[in-house]
Amino acid sequence: ASAENDTEAETAASLKQEFELEDGGVIKHWPRVVEHMQPPSLSRSLATGKVTNESDASVTVTFNSRFHLEKVNTVEHRSKVEKIIEHLFGKKLKVICELGAVIPEAPEAKKEAKKIAEPAAENGEKSKSLAKKALEMFGE
Repeated sequence: ASAENDTEAETAASLKQEFELEDGGVIKHWPRVVEHMQPPSLSRSLATGKVTNESDASVTVTFNSRFHLEKVNTVEHRSKVEKIIEHLFGKKLKVICELGAVIPEAPEAKKEAKKIAEPAAENGEKSKSLAKKALEMFGE
């Protein structure tokens, strides 16, 4: 059991170092906090939240559902989240839960929009050249 504790301590130390070196802190690494949460039902509720503000003293998590907000926003559950943040980041932060609009980031949607926009630009140029040809053929 001692070897397991040593390995876990080394992993925690390397994670702390990794998080301290990278920008973004809890906001950037929120999925890591969620994956460490137990029980799974609480983890799922926490996953619906998004960190909307982070300061030296607190982290604000915004939920778009009152159900998930109320599930996480108990003294016991906020305390669990705070302990995980302290374990991963080496910081004591107060967790503040609020209800609001959470807009999920969708990188795939951005890629799709770009795929659609690029051919549209090419088609725009084609239609200009077709219009020129039509004017040449039929006159103004």
